[in-house]
Amino acid sequence: IGAALMIRTFMELSRIEPGFDADSVLTFSVPLSRSAWPDAESRARFNSQLAQRLSDIPGVQAAGAARYLPLTGRLGGGSIELEDAAPAAGGDGPPDARWQIVTPGYFAALRYTLLEGRPLEPTDRAGGAPVVVVNRTFAEMFWPGRSALGKRVRNTNTDVPWFTVVGVMQDVRHSGLVDTPSPTIYFPVEQFPLTRAFSPTTMVYALRTSAEP
Repeated sequence: IGAALMIRTFMELSRIEPGFDADSVLTFSVPLSRSAWPDAESRARFNSQLAQRLSDIPGVQAAGAARYLPLTGRLGGGSIELEDAAPAAGGDGPPDARWQIVTPGYFAALRYTLLEGRPLEPTDRAGGAPVVVVNRTFAEMFWPGRSALGKRVRNTNTDVPWFTVVGVMQDVRHSGLVDTPSPTIYFPVEQFPLTRAFSPTTMVYALRTSAEP
């Protein structure tokens, strides 16, 4: 009976769409010391430049980095403000969302599915217009029946800029296959310091290869 239940559970889990494709993908983490990279901007530039150099390696089809890979744990996050959101979206206080920090090539490396708009691009860097990509759950929760493109969002820290939504991605499972996807915002790594939130010292890289990873 136990074996039968285990097999049935495995079959049910195998039918769940995780939202990404890990075949032919090599992953590794790169920690940065705060003594060598003391501020958020220098760490963001390093990760952006390293991801671009990795994508230029022969045999690498796409390369990108993120704060966390899918299925490796719950994303961090916090309270947010939204322009022109559904009246009930905030409830009794500011709504919450998960935050993911990525380089532009991350979506292609794990083959995320773009539902609307565009992914993050190399031009989405420091000094450019602040932009984000959100997941499907985020878009449907806060702008049901409407397009999320062009809407603006920001965290509730003091004096931070608005970020414009330029794309909507299919939901990706982060905490586990059976967990309900949370509303998630994808920030470009070089623009994340604008949020004045926690700046990570370690990013995880994903390289999609044409040969054995």
